[in-house]
Amino acid sequence: MKGSIKIVGTNETTKHLRNKLFEKSSLISESIVSTLYLNEKKYILDIKETHFRKDHLLIAGMISDDEAFVGNVAFEFYIQ
Repeated sequence: MKGSIKIVGTNETTKHLRNKLFEKSSLISESIVSTLYLNEKKYILDIKETHFRKDHLLIAGMISDDEAFVGNVAFEFYIQ
């Protein structure tokens, strides 16, 4: 799925993402773990909760990059 993402929740590890808006995002789920692209940067996402809202999805889970961090994240996903 392609869309825009607004980060609405983080922990200390992922605070660099807090309150950011990513216009060009995609979420690819081919197994239990998903791939999330935020402005073409690749992250691994383990989705723990999904809530359906009127105009977006609210998704919460564990996010990691290929480098050094793993942390919590919650975001609103607006499908394009």
